Amino acid sequence: MELAEKLMWDNYHLEEDPSKKVKILESLIGIQPYVSGYYDSTRYVLEETVKADEDLHRNKRPYLGIDV
Repeated sequence: MELAEKLMWDNYHLEEDPSKKVKILESLIGIQPYVSGYYDSTRYVLEETVKADEDLHRNKRPYLGIDV
């Protein structure tokens, strides 16, 4: 999604025809819900990963060797 958005902006800036620029902007507006969802999902996954890592390190107990 990030690459598509970047390419759309690149094309927008290169385009000289105002009507085509408007179409590109309309397309950018159309993908915003997907881009926002992508960023929200990514943030959630990263936050949960950090929490899981913190829990793992907090609850980690040193290995106790037992001589048999």
